Amino acid sequence: MEDEDYVERQGKRLTKRQKLMEHLNKLPVKSPQAMIAQLAGAREEQLFAIPPSDIKEADFRMRYGLIEIKHYTPSYDRFAAVEMSGETLHCVNKLIANDVAYSTAFQGDCKGEMQVAPILDRMLRNLGRFTRPRELEKEPAYGQSPDPSSPSDKKADFVLQYEADKEDLKSQVVQVDEENLPNSQSSDSSADYPLIKPQSASNSSPRHHSDCKMYVYTNRYTLRGLRLKVTVDFKRDAGVEDLYQPAMYTIQELVETAARPKSYRPPVTIMAGDKDDWYYGILEIDGFVWVENHQIDQASLQEFPEEKMEVNPKKFTPSFTRAELQNNFETWKKDFAKIKMRIPNGLHPVGRFFIRTVQGYNKMPTLGGEAELARGQKRFYDGMLKTLVGRQVTNWSPQDALNAWNARKCLLEIT
Repeated sequence: MEDEDYVERQGKRLTKRQKLMEHLNKLPVKSPQAMIAQLAGAREEQLFAIPPSDIKEADFRMRYGLIEIKHYTPSYDRFAAVEMSGETLHCVNKLIANDVAYSTAFQGDCKGEMQVAPILDRMLRNLGRFTRPRELEKEPAYGQSPDPSSPSDKKADFVLQYEADKEDLKSQVVQVDEENLPNSQSSDSSADYPLIKPQSASNSSPRHHSDCKMYVYTNRYTLRGLRLKVTVDFKRDAGVEDLYQPAMYTIQELVETAARPKSYRPPVTIMAGDKDDWYYGILEIDGFVWVENHQIDQASLQEFPEEKMEVNPKKFTPSFTRAELQNNFETWKKDFAKIKMRIPNGLHPVGRFFIRTVQGYNKMPTLGGEAELARGQKRFYDGMLKTLVGRQVTNWSPQDALNAWNARKCLLEIT
């Protein structure tokens, strides 16, 4: 008689124990060494199959062994110090808080991750309103038809993309007409109306998704005119450990730039937050290497500098040299060998993740537009605006902030 624990009942999902037993039963009769090797391969597949929503720090370190975790922030960190004036930040907070309060008036108490997301989501959308709009197209002269190749004044120059939760495997993505991408005048600027359109097959609104990416348009060193600036994860009760989920989303995004130099991958701000606090890190990817048979492919290794690059403290950290990368790879191999596993074949990212272990003083801005901003609330607005708009915001007066806000008039949403 079969053990009931291992019988698959029709209409019920197998438990982890049942799946393991089913896998063991399918193994052919082999030597103990061969069976151990096959089980090790199964563990490798399991580790590299973990989705971002389930990733933990230990899994992240093992899976991305060529990304160094740095417990400090780099010299170019735009959240390190508040540089905008207090009066300007108060103006920014009042504009955003009033809109968020109005837009989420019927949301109720923030008791869960999906209840927190709409409020913080609206806050991010409003930060996008401060990005610089393009000049509207001039009307064509009498008797002339409009140029179909020129970008419409409705094109998106600030974009939010929503990642799917565990119940919906299709992501919420912004719809963009790639044939008419607008030209950006600065690598630190963006323009026109944010265009948000969910493409998920589900009926859920993008506001019900707790992970999103923030882009600006620029034609400098990008594949589609889009530059990823910030990846955010909303939680009911956020902490530093929640930064690994948006970091993994970011790495998956940047894989498409694997054949490009580092200039195509500027540092990305990684953020996790709840209704009270926010946490951040900075992910910097030097490039990608191809691993085959537990060795780095030499052709991909040649993409990294032989000698240390010149330091550019305002933009990025110098890439790992070939020797440094090879040493890090050997250490990663030893870590895998300790648990009887091998590094799987494929592309693997190289870089560093700057993340402070202790971050308990960054408060999320509240909906009280008249309240005095705390230091952490000022850092949130100051750092986000410097990241999305550019360092010119440090010279803004309250009137400049108001002008930037009014330049968009509204957020264009297509749902």
